[in-house]
Amino acid sequence: MQPKDADRVPSKLGAACGIFHLPPEREETRLFMQRSENIENPDGIIHGGAIATLADICATAAVRHEPGSPAGVSAVVTISLSISYLAPAVTDLYATATVGGSGRKLRHVTVDVATARGQPVARALAVMRIVSASPDAQTEETLRSPTRPNSV
Repeated sequence: MQPKDADRVPSKLGAACGIFHLPPEREETRLFMQRSENIENPDGIIHGGAIATLADICATAAVRHEPGSPAGVSAVVTISLSISYLAPAVTDLYATATVGGSGRKLRHVTVDVATARGQPVARALAVMRIVSASPDAQTEETLRSPTRPNSV
């Protein structure tokens, strides 16, 4: 059941997966994903891709809303996402993200996914890149992949 203080995420994918923002606690970003048949595999277990989506959206939200984030952030993109699944999930899930080490444009984020009772379901480690809102900075250089210098 959706918590009363939850707001739907602005992402169409997040909305399709039943993901909601929760009020922050401490310096953490929290999201909620409501269990539904749309995100279950044939065995009634929440699909790993839905859990990865929850972790990715939570990491993005954490970087967008981190205290002292740089002015002019127009987008946060995922550079890498590594996820370890710890237990099958058959109920609503909560994700909590913490921004750790950071550079000028990159942020390292840890996302813990658990049931309402606190049983760990997954842990994700993400590297997120901040993309500037300035039209002058929005060049091929800004959007180029750090692992493939000649790609756009």
